[in-house]
Amino acid sequence: METDTSCAFCKIVRGEFPSHKIYEDDLVMAILSIDPLREGHALIIPKNHWPKIWSITDNRLYSHLMLKTRDIALALNKTFSPTHLIELAEGMDIQHAHLHLIPSEKGYGEIVATHQTKEPDHQVLEELAKRIKKNLLKDH
Repeated sequence: METDTSCAFCKIVRGEFPSHKIYEDDLVMAILSIDPLREGHALIIPKNHWPKIWSITDNRLYSHLMLKTRDIALALNKTFSPTHLIELAEGMDIQHAHLHLIPSEKGYGEIVATHQTKEPDHQVLEELAKRIKKNLLKDH
């Protein structure tokens, strides 16, 4: 497996950093953000290190990442019934390809403008991950 020793997401994949997993298989992992813009803010990441979504040259991985992102989106919709489910492809702050899914009642610009980073409550995140997993398992 290709990893980057300094990459935070690679460290999560290797188990060096804690995470609140929603889903995991041999190719991808879905976790809750420790700096969520809204409750249920999930990140879907390939386990191999790719700097950007568009840099993924493995078509099987790319397709699988997108299909699992859809599965997580369905589970988030079922768990939260949000007005919006914001979808973002990333690789800027952390140079590891990842997708954000953010259940929200407001648009992205509105939630980013008012977001304040705070210390994560890992117990709350763990309980939230369990709720989402239940809905993921029911659909698949």
